[in-house]
Amino acid sequence: MTPRRIGAVALAAALLLAVYGPAPRAVQSEAEARHEALVALVGEVRSGREPDNRRGIRLGVRQLCAKAAGTFGVADSRSITEAWNAQRERYEAQDPVGCNYDLTPMVLEVFDRDGRLGFYFGEDGVGPRWTVERPQAKTVADWRSLLPALVAVLIAVGFRLVIPGLMIGIFVGAMVAADGAVGATFAALGSALGSAFSSSWNGWILVFTFALIAMVSVTEASGGIAGIIRRLTARVKNRRDAETATVALGGMLFFDDYANTMVVGSTMRPITDRYGTSRAKLAYLVDSTAAPLAGIALLSTWIGYEVGLLQDLSKTLELGVDGYGLFLGAVPFRAYCLLALLLVFSSARSGRDLGPMVEAQAAGASEGEPEASIESNVSPASWRALLPLGLTFGLVFAGLLAKGAQGLGADFDPYSFAGWRALMGVEEAVFFGLTIDIASLLALSALVGLIVAMAAGLQAGVKPARLGAVIARGLRGVSPAVAILLCAWVLSAINDQVGTRDVLAGMISGETAAAWLPALTFLLAAGTSFATGTSFGTMGILLPTLVPIAHAAGGLDATVLAVAAVMDGAIFGDHCSPLSDTTVMSSISSGCALDEHVRTQLPYALLAMAAALLCCYIPAGLGWFGPAVALPVGGAVVVGALWIFGRRAPEPEATP
Repeated sequence: MTPRRIGAVALAAALLLAVYGPAPRAVQSEAEARHEALVALVGEVRSGREPDNRRGIRLGVRQLCAKAAGTFGVADSRSITEAWNAQRERYEAQDPVGCNYDLTPMVLEVFDRDGRLGFYFGEDGVGPRWTVERPQAKTVADWRSLLPALVAVLIAVGFRLVIPGLMIGIFVGAMVAADGAVGATFAALGSALGSAFSSSWNGWILVFTFALIAMVSVTEASGGIAGIIRRLTARVKNRRDAETATVALGGMLFFDDYANTMVVGSTMRPITDRYGTSRAKLAYLVDSTAAPLAGIALLSTWIGYEVGLLQDLSKTLELGVDGYGLFLGAVPFRAYCLLALLLVFSSARSGRDLGPMVEAQAAGASEGEPEASIESNVSPASWRALLPLGLTFGLVFAGLLAKGAQGLGADFDPYSFAGWRALMGVEEAVFFGLTIDIASLLALSALVGLIVAMAAGLQAGVKPARLGAVIARGLRGVSPAVAILLCAWVLSAINDQVGTRDVLAGMISGETAAAWLPALTFLLAAGTSFATGTSFGTMGILLPTLVPIAHAAGGLDATVLAVAAVMDGAIFGDHCSPLSDTTVMSSISSGCALDEHVRTQLPYALLAMAAALLCCYIPAGLGWFGPAVALPVGGAVVVGALWIFGRRAPEPEATP
């Protein structure tokens, strides 16, 4: 038996032992489930995020601070009312001014996200109400919740079996969710599939991916890509110029990581192929100028989510600064993002590479299919590619503007930076009955760009049947990567079922030494994001969990540092996890196998991560120095390591 098979058998045995060996996971009581739902509702009311589902009324501190008294016919209302008042007293101690208000007589209701627990605010007082079936007892997550992501990453990276690894991870997660029971395992699997495939966000992202790949295929067939190459040939003379141009284009498309990864990779692939850049290096260049840049950009599609989380924290902790101010204060400490951007630029300009990337660069673009011209009899014309691509991004920009204007109404101010910041924070708006968010906006814009690209192809003399053929060929080429993306979404749903993020979040307690909290927070966020493949999910669970601990331990300075550590660590995982959608999309657009992309990119990500940890988060936590010293030192470390340990692969002659 080969070592590979021995490893597979050992892994299978270990998984069966982990699932069936220990006792079934602990079960949360109904009382604990009700209390958890109550606490979540209190937090939603206090933050003002949870509206009345029918009237759109937002409740704030004034209503939260009213003492619960009524029963409203609920059998266990006494225990719920006592719990509500305990939470109210807790917040009253934090916000005594807001809690001095009396309850204004009004009649309205607010419910938790699952529509189970509500509080009726009426003239007779405040009372609890179960709107539907009460919260049921649920299983408490434990260390087995880490198995799905761990198995998927291990098989994908260690055995180079990405799709089988993801599928096995999904099934193992379903087994964990069901404590090994066969029928419940398939029920959990069905629930995860339904959650992943019923998501409108996921659906629009698929439409965007398919439309953009089809657009690039059509522009290649119509001579548009060849025209861009001809224009760039005057400036791009070698591999270093081609890679630098790729980084520069990624920097220009800073406002969204999805758009960045798909367009930069698809557009620059023929050019980097021409000058011998490997597909793996192209995928690294694309991925490293996407999430690390969008995550710290002052205006991006990330900013609304990030600032929204920070605004809630600022209110809860009474920091005296708004969410955007907290975001800006954390930017100088975002060492991983800043050092990752410095490293990718340094690698492109110097031609030096690390680890397995050297071997990939020596092989050039041979690991991918050659990008030969599909229509040799079509004259090159760059406008046939620039027009649909430019129109796509123009529509995205205009859509962001229109979405923000409708969401802000009379408060929209396009003539100030604060106005644009608020504009980027509008998550969605309704146009002609259609709800538009960033995913649908990207997809619809790409579809328009595809139509224009096809019209340009017809103008160039490409037959309609040929356009259909090249679109089909382009979509077939990315079908394995899309399958990986779908599996990653299902695995994410499984992780939610088994509580993977809750387990990881609980690894740091309030007793953690304050001096080491930033470093541990950074590592925990990086591990969570790598295991789950989602930076937004990591931020959503760890910011409310860990930042209050930092605030209690060290005040505002420690809070800012903890914010930076969570957001930085979250982007590390999003940047290089094989479960991350942007990692998968980078491999799709660059024509690089996912396992090859992860394997060759990981040394760069780990170098930037180690430099951020050793030069920023540990010294800052210990009070040695701040970002004014940390960033130059960290920059010197990553550039020095690239210069000392990196090597230049032989550069082939440019292909005609």
